[in-house]
Formats: sequence, structure tokens, C-alpha cells
Amino acid sequence: MQGTRIGRVSICLAVLLVLASAGLAIRPLLADTGQVLELEEAERLAVERDLPLQAARARAERYREEALIATQFADPQLVAGYEDGYAMEEYLIGLRQEIPSRRNQQTQKTVRLHLQSAEQQQAELAERAVRRDVRLAWLEVWYRSTAVRIVERTGLILSELVEVAGERYGAGAFSQQQVLTIELEERRQRDRLLDALEQRDAARVELARLVGAEPSRRDLPEGVPQLPQVEPLEQLQQTLGDHPAVQALQERVRAASQEAELAGRAYNGFMVDLLYSRNNLEQDRVGLMFSVPLPLAPGQRQDRRAAAGEHQAESMRLERDNLLRTLMSDTEILQQRLDRLGQRLKLSADAILPHAELVTEAVTAGYQYSTDDFFSVLRSVLLQLESRLSHARLQADHAGTQAQLLYYQVHES
Repeated sequence: MQGTRIGRVSICLAVLLVLASAGLAIRPLLADTGQVLELEEAERLAVERDLPLQAARARAERYREEALIATQFADPQLVAGYEDGYAMEEYLIGLRQEIPSRRNQQTQKTVRLHLQSAEQQQAELAERAVRRDVRLAWLEVWYRSTAVRIVERTGLILSELVEVAGERYGAGAFSQQQVLTIELEERRQRDRLLDALEQRDAARVELARLVGAEPSRRDLPEGVPQLPQVEPLEQLQQTLGDHPAVQALQERVRAASQEAELAGRAYNGFMVDLLYSRNNLEQDRVGLMFSVPLPLAPGQRQDRRAAAGEHQAESMRLERDNLLRTLMSDTEILQQRLDRLGQRLKLSADAILPHAELVTEAVTAGYQYSTDDFFSVLRSVLLQLESRLSHARLQADHAGTQAQLLYYQVHES
């Protein structure tokens, strides 16, 4: 029986070594459902469901409609009246039409077009944001699912080690302290599995918020998907002025400048009244009246309104410049992090994982019946666990940082 248990431990170690050497992700214990949620599909679903994106498009349509009617005259007003004078009675009816300044109408249309463009840029920004968010959420689910698979398989091997340790304790080869140590590690592994399951479920909830409940429950591909290439930092920062966030603010600056100019104009148009009246003496009259505003104190009204508008436009210019400065800083920080993660990922793939595999191979080849060899097996299993989890975390973090940089890149290659 003891030889059987030892053989089973050796087989488990050999399987672990083969999987690690082949560079394959450890598959789940449950049967594959056959339904896989690719990152590209997740992005499409998230964009279709994103409410801020739909809201921005609706606002853009609003300003487009307002721009179409900005140069049209308002509806005429009906004027009707009756006067009972000392000598006669008079009935009056007519039309009143506001004739706005053509120049003001064009300015109002320009303002609406700038606001429409700002909302279109805001819609593009919302699409970029949801693509970034769903990529990060998808990668987090990928890592958490990979961690669950790794911890599950490691738990199986530790369970075998516990059984073997119990048998060798019965044969007097192990002390009670040694057996308790192995059992403690196996129970800690169960706790790791429960924690990994909790973290995976939480990550799936966040993904479900973006893509829906049903797609979020699907399995994910084994490997990390290839994201579009990130431009060099200098090239990326040179195009930040064309980023939708900056362009949206720039369009609002232009709209505010036009509104400030509009507020400073003293002449806004005039009013025309076309009237027809008839009295009880059978006398008919037709009248034409004009109403024109008289700016008696433009320095106290129009000039101050124009100054207020200019201050508003200037505040938005400063906000735009501050945003551009923030984007420059964010991209530099993310690029530094991407470079460091790339170095760590290369070190893990080229040195740490192969070294952990060599340790597992050496332990598997030299496994005997001694206590020292047995605990070397335990250490090898835990080392392999830590190395694989760390490598998966680096893969997800590297791809996630790349996704964040792509949010700032004007054109994805």
C-alpha cells in the first residue's frame, strides 16, 4: 500500500512537471462547456450595452436638431384686442413676428454645432473607456480562473501527500509534528482555493456589469489575447492633443467663445407688428409697427455679459490645458509600468519558471523514502504553485497596462 501511495505521488509530480514544461495552463477539473467568451466579443457586447455612450450620442443628436432650427424664424404671434372708447368702439387683430439678427442666428447655429461635436467626442471617449474597462475586467477574470485551476491541481497533489504522510506515520517513519505540518499546508491550500473562487466570482460580477450575466459565465480562452500594438511614448504623447477628452473640451471652449461674443452684441433683432383694426363707424385701418431695442448702457449690460462669457471660455481653456498635462503624466507612468512588467514577465518566462521546473524534475527523479525527500516534494509543489500564480498575474497585469495605454492612443494599430 505504501509503495502504491508513493507511486501516486510520483505520478502527480510527473504530471505537474509535464504541464509546466509544456507551458500549458492547467485545465479545470469540471467539464468544458464548449462556450468561450473571446475578448473581442466581450468588447462588442460592452459597447452595445454602455449607457454613457448612448447618452452622449443622444445629446449629440439633440444639438444637431437645435442647429437645424437655429437659423429659422420663430412662429408668429396672433395679436387681438378690443377698445371701448368714449366716442367709438374698435376691434383689432394682427400678427407679430420677431426678426432676429441673421448674424446672431449663424452664431447660435455655430454654438450648437460645436456642442454637437463635443458630444460626439464624448461618445468616442465613452467607447474608449468601456473598451478599456471590459479589457481589464476580462483579464481579471482570466487571471482568477487560471488561479483557481492552478490551486485546484495543487490541492490534489497535496491531498496525496497527506495520505502518504499518514501511512508513513503509521509505519513510524514520520513524527506527529511532521504529519501535522503537511496537513496544515493542505488545509491552507483549501483556504487558498476558497479565496480564489471568491475572487473569481467577484471578477465575474464586474464583467457581467459590462457584458451581461450570461456571457460572463462562459469559460475564457487559455492564453492572454494579443492586444493592438502600443505606440512609442514620444509618438503617443505628441498626438494627445487629438484625444477625444481634449477635443471635447476644445469644442466646448469654442462654443463658450461664440456665446461670449453673442452676449456682447447690443443688436439682437427687431419686432414687426402688422395690424388691422375696424371701429363701429365702419372705418378700417391697417398699421405696421416696428420695435427695436435701445442699448442705453451697453457698458453695464452687454459688455459685462461678454466679459463673463470670456471668463467662462478662459476657465475651460485652463481646464483643457490641465487635462492635457494630466494625460501626459498618466501615459508616462503607464509606460514605465509596462516596461517594468515586460522585464519581470521575461524574467519569469526565461528564468523563474524554468528553474522551478528543474527543481520539480530533480525532486521527481530523486524521490525516495526518506523524510527529507518527502518534504522536498512538498516544497517543490509549493514553489511550482507560487511560480505559476506569479507568472499568470504578470501576464494579466502586463496586458492590462497595455489596455490602459491604448485608451490614450488616438489610433489603435
